[in-house]
Amino acid sequence: MANFCKVLSNQQSKKSPETQFSFQELWNLTEKWFDELRILEDIFQRQTFKVIEHGLKLNSIQDSVMSAARMIANAKDKLREIDKEIATSSFNLDILELFTNSLENRAPELNPNSVDCQRFTIYQTLVTLVYLVDNNQEAMDDFFEEYNVYKESYRKNIENGITGLEHMQRTIEESFNLQLQSKAKKSQNDFC
Repeated sequence: MANFCKVLSNQQSKKSPETQFSFQELWNLTEKWFDELRILEDIFQRQTFKVIEHGLKLNSIQDSVMSAARMIANAKDKLREIDKEIATSSFNLDILELFTNSLENRAPELNPNSVDCQRFTIYQTLVTLVYLVDNNQEAMDDFFEEYNVYKESYRKNIENGITGLEHMQRTIEESFNLQLQSKAKKSQNDFC
């Protein structure tokens, strides 16, 4: 990631004031996508435990099953939406159109040390724009290769979370069924 930051800084210093650009609109666009991903990540890191806790505290296994089922359905829907949006070529085209049509006289000075270079949202995409303007296909290929790795990493986290939720749901359902069987046996014994 740091090498991209260095490249960005060098490329920006070489550009004339007429070809430097503003990135506020780009920030808004990328933040929208990654806010959605962060929300999903939060669901699987914290909400799964809340479902279990809910079931234990209220001793309401049926409610826990329903909560887990809703979470799984919502997560799968959101994953499909994000996949559809990110996987299409509109990602590249929208950014290219946005910034080739809105170049400004001067952008704020960019110092890679002032921003966390591990953060994908702004620096990685700005690097893409620099090379879109410079028409450097090799660097573009490098960027999208790394972009896809990053995207797949999030996808893996999400899918692992869904698998975990599904396993938890099955476990709770099994416990619920055992509880029902136990109650039925007890009622039968009491009747006898």
